[in-house]
Amino acid sequence: MDFSYSPRLAGLKSAAHDLYLFISQFEDDCERDNGLPPEIHAKVRDAVLASGLQAVNMPAEWGGAGLTVTEQVVVQEELGKLTGHCGTWSGVRRTR
Repeated sequence: MDFSYSPRLAGLKSAAHDLYLFISQFEDDCERDNGLPPEIHAKVRDAVLASGLQAVNMPAEWGGAGLTVTEQVVVQEELGKLTGHCGTWSGVRRTR
């Protein structure tokens, strides 16, 4: 049995890892200050939306990423490295 990632899953894993690296730079401040200042909050939100990994469990027509369950697992494996407040950013969704 072949357990290697398909090109799509590998791309999602890479994008999620890059997003994790970006968000993680704000983790200590976020935890210490119980949130982020508005300008950093906006940067993180914009990065999540630019990555296409927003609301991974929601259909695209509702503003989510529209990922399959397997795709969600691959993305959450990376984003799950974030803690506390920062770990909730993948719940951001696009609004109409």
